[in-house]
Amino acid sequence: MSAGSPRIETHPIRGGSNPAQSISRGGFLFFETSSWTGDLSKAAPTDFGESCAYSIFSVYAYGDSSVEASIRNGNIQDVGFVEFDQIAVLGGTVYQSFCTVVWGKRSESIRPARSDGEKQ
Repeated sequence: MSAGSPRIETHPIRGGSNPAQSISRGGFLFFETSSWTGDLSKAAPTDFGESCAYSIFSVYAYGDSSVEASIRNGNIQDVGFVEFDQIAVLGGTVYQSFCTVVWGKRSESIRPARSDGEKQ
């Protein structure tokens, strides 16, 4: 967390890492945003995997919003791009959710088999 300066940023969503930054960017009462990373022109994603982490009253936190968890949850083999979604109430001090969505393609080996035993 970069509590000392609103200019220090390691969070994937600019201005989303602490309440002080939410005051400087606006949206302190309620903030919702999405951003992504990757080359959208190279990807033709057909599948996705999502993972989320949540914080309540800045005391209790649970979940895993890592890229690895998203890949695992969606069985993604070929990553196209990564999307980050965040919701914060009162600068994230009351409630905050952070989700990572990995878009891409699943491996052929994990696609469901047809009833005749052949892969689709």
